[in-house]
Amino acid sequence: MQCRLDLLKSGGPVPKSCPRCRLGPCQKAGPGMPAEKPFNGLTPAEAERLDMLAEEAAEVILAVSKIKRHGYNSTHPNNANRHRHNRTDLEKEIGDFIGIMRTMFQRGDVDFSNIDRAASVKWRNALPYTHHQGND
Repeated sequence: MQCRLDLLKSGGPVPKSCPRCRLGPCQKAGPGMPAEKPFNGLTPAEAERLDMLAEEAAEVILAVSKIKRHGYNSTHPNNANRHRHNRTDLEKEIGDFIGIMRTMFQRGDVDFSNIDRAASVKWRNALPYTHHQGND
């Protein structure tokens, strides 16, 4: 059986998956090999930015969980840097998340005005259902 790259060079019909492995696009694909558009229409760069955003969101969740368990000013007992508290970790993780968001704005993945509008509406809509968000 021939690889997709070999078939392309020979001018023969090129199957959607590699006939050797039958596991999708041929692993030998490289320059000159037509790239197949993924089913979701995302470019590799868009998919990577979404992965990075999801990773940072998870790290924010982890930092919040640590604060809820141990408090803002707690540090890990084995942490050599005693000035790095849970609050500092949360600030860093939120900053990392915002950094990915900014890149997504700049690359046109998302529209800042839509996000800004949603952020304003979210707090106003959530406030009546909170228990401890008075006038502090």
